Amino acid sequence: MEKTVIVNRDKRYSRLYAFISLLLICFYLVTELVFQLWYRVAANYGLFLIVSFIAISFFLRFFNSSKEEKCVVFYAVWVLITRVLNGDRFLDIEFYFLVRTVLFTGCFLCIGFVLDAQDRKSFFNLVCAIVCGYWFVLAVIGLYATLSFVRITLPPSDTTIGCALWGGNYQLTLDNIHRNVTGTWFALAVILMLYQFISCKKAVWKALTAIAAVVFYFATAMSFCRAAQVGLCVAITMLVLLMVFARVSKKSVKVKAALAACIIAVCLPLSYAGYGAVTGICSVISSRLTDGTAEIRILGADTVDEATAESAEEDASDETSFVIEENDEAETAFEAEENEDIAVVAAEEEADETTPIFTESRGEENVMALGGRTYLWKAGILTLKEEPERLVKGGMLGEYMERVVEICTELANRKVPDVNSQMHNFLLDSLLLTGIPGALILLLFTIFVVIRMVKVFFSTDGSVPMQLKLLTLPLAFLFVDNMMEAHIFRYALVTSILFFFICGIFLAWSYEVLPAKKRK
Repeated sequence: MEKTVIVNRDKRYSRLYAFISLLLICFYLVTELVFQLWYRVAANYGLFLIVSFIAISFFLRFFNSSKEEKCVVFYAVWVLITRVLNGDRFLDIEFYFLVRTVLFTGCFLCIGFVLDAQDRKSFFNLVCAIVCGYWFVLAVIGLYATLSFVRITLPPSDTTIGCALWGGNYQLTLDNIHRNVTGTWFALAVILMLYQFISCKKAVWKALTAIAAVVFYFATAMSFCRAAQVGLCVAITMLVLLMVFARVSKKSVKVKAALAACIIAVCLPLSYAGYGAVTGICSVISSRLTDGTAEIRILGADTVDEATAESAEEDASDETSFVIEENDEAETAFEAEENEDIAVVAAEEEADETTPIFTESRGEENVMALGGRTYLWKAGILTLKEEPERLVKGGMLGEYMERVVEICTELANRKVPDVNSQMHNFLLDSLLLTGIPGALILLLFTIFVVIRMVKVFFSTDGSVPMQLKLLTLPLAFLFVDNMMEAHIFRYALVTSILFFFICGIFLAWSYEVLPAKKRK
């Protein structure tokens, strides 16, 4: 096996790389909500930062990369080849998909490798503080607005956050951001706060991270995103396993296996039942705040004149924009999924005193079909049988789901929204987008990372710290979540960035304490 060497270059380059990455993380956090405010900054400086970021990553890691990093590079190369095979010979149609979505997000994997141990730890804590601090503000405002049955306009944008009727459920939503994305954000933040709670030593910080974790847990429950909720339950169960294993490290394998089975059987359903308890508490609080009525109001909305609206529309469709490109319909379309079910301003209706205001309305049939995903996955396979050439070259972003949606509509025997723009599984999505070679590369990357996660998680080596084991939790959560979504290398840019960032920190740290063995 290969021995991965951590780069030992001049710290100035490593820290410059980390600084640029921090700017980009902050930039995309803000532009998710305040697109118009940052549009010109993005058009003028954003692409330069992205290209610089990619160039420095190749300079620092190209000749000394791990097998996981090589998989990411090979995947990017294959994505380029498939675009050419699909007629985009000069990459004038999906240039920004390759550069911004694939190369750019993948380069965050390098950060953990180029920083030394102390810088890596400090930088990870800094990113956690900035990202979770930003999300904490959104979660607090969103929970208050949702329980008060209002939508609050976030200055200086026209974006609103708060209560909306989506898919039959009153829940916490943000404009133009799908609840599956925000649910993933809040669930990931819970795990990062648990990491900080266990890692930090000061009582004040422990108290603050504990409060933040509870707020994020409430926000996850109120997002009604089941993929994120299930993934968070898996992470919580893994945390309990780690705590128990730390106390029974000298027990036999059989004893540990029995304990693990009992913990999984108890923690998984119990942690999922917690969401029902949270929504019940929120229902009681909301009934007190709103006198039992369900009337959604918008607060702080400013009147926008026609000229401003037209200007905004033109900016959003600008072909030269690298923030939202012409053929990146997958992002904007998916964000509007089930949009016809949303009532931003609902008619007033008296709430039944015996029925919680916030409750899961999706029944057993919806659960068994995984929210319609089983039809979508089956339709994807049937599409490949109809057009076997897709197995080699994949398809273009704006086209590869068209036939899938048509077949899915027939299978479900009902109208399936045309806005289903991804396969709701990152491996299947890669298969249809890049063919078998691309899906295999992504699968190989996943296998490499999961194997190292298992080694670290179950390691009894004293050199493996608890903080490193805790990093397996956010990665496990994101892998589970992506079995129901396609965030990695796809439409949820911030989620993909954070996945590779955390993955790089984990891999570099794990290679230091558990180095790969040399071939004999």
